Amino acid sequence: MREPRTNPIFLFLVVICVLTSTPFFFYLCPTTATLWGIPVWLLVTLVASFGLAAVTAWGMLCLWNDDDHD
Repeated sequence: MREPRTNPIFLFLVVICVLTSTPFFFYLCPTTATLWGIPVWLLVTLVASFGLAAVTAWGMLCLWNDDDHD
């Protein structure tokens, strides 16, 4: 595969991370749940953001096949 955007696993992981990092689903059941004094929605968003960064790095390092060496 030449680019990460042609890999269905990469695209699936990116979509999951983006949807998870947007805390829209916490509006469906509004609660004030906290963990260590921090709102749970904030922790979920931070983990999803780091996950998106990791997936992007994996896509660029492992899936991107750059044969041009100028």
